[in-house]
Parts: sequence; structure tokens; C-alpha cells
Amino acid sequence: LVFYDHRNDMALIKINTPNKENVNFIGKPAKIFEMSLKDKNSLQRLSKYKNFYAFGHYTTGSGFLFPLELGPFRTFTNMLPEGYFLDSPMGVLQGSIQQGFSGGPLFSPKGEVAGMVTLGGALNTYVVTTETISAFLEDAMAKLELDSKGKPAVSVSPDPLSPEEK
Repeated sequence: LVFYDHRNDMALIKINTPNKENVNFIGKPAKIFEMSLKDKNSLQRLSKYKNFYAFGHYTTGSGFLFPLELGPFRTFTNMLPEGYFLDSPMGVLQGSIQQGFSGGPLFSPKGEVAGMVTLGGALNTYVVTTETISAFLEDAMAKLELDSKGKPAVSVSPDPLSPEEK
């Protein structure tokens, strides 16, 4: 665990590559479905798609990744079921997820990341917006002193040699 935001229940973890099974985690950045809660057209742009797609592991499954179709996109809210109030608004989609989908991406029909699935209710699914995810990553980079590529932004000079090492 590298960084955690308890308000939005998001964590940044470090994955060593290659891992102990010699698997390399190399990928291209995902295309982001740009949205901003300050932009009045964001909800309208989200509403143009009838369906979105989430992927997850069912807890009773055999480890396969399952797709789930959700939608349409309904609204943004700060209020979750049972009266929980959030600092950052979440997106609400029609359709319910099961355990194992939380933390996974929500994709538009064009393959753009439209959010992160977080909670399923009886009729709706709640997603962390890309705006909140971007703010979380910017905060993590600032606190960890990383540049835009995830490398240390502050150069670290080596310790001077001790008399024994000279």
C-alpha cells in the first residue's frame, strides 16, 4: 500500500514487475471518459450511452472475470443508501452489482474508463467519478513527491562516502 484516501475509500498499491511468477505488468494508459461535475454537459454526455460495462470476480466463482452490463447513467449524488453522506459525489447507474465488482473499472461502450465501481444497491450501482480518481492520483503524486510519470520528482543525491568507504 503506497497511498490511501479514507474519505473516498481508494488505495494506491505498488506492483513489482516482473512479479515472482515472472509476469510483467506493462500497459498503455486507459482512455478516460472526460467528465467534470463543474461541467453541466458531463451528465448529458454520460446519458448518451444506454449501457456501461463493469468487470469483476464473483465470490462463488472459479476465478474468472465476469462482465456485467449496467445502465443507463442516472445522476450524481453525495448520499448513499442508509443515509451515508460523502465528501465527493458519486455516479449512479441503473442495475446492481454483486460482491467482487467493487474497485473495478466502469467502461463506456467505446472502451473509455467512466469511473470505478464501488457499491451496489438493490436497484442501482454507485461509481467513483473519473474526476475524483484524478484528484486522488494528483494528491498521491504530490504527497509522494512523484512526477507525472510516477518517478521521484526530487532528485536524491547519494550519501557521501564514509572514511572507511574511501
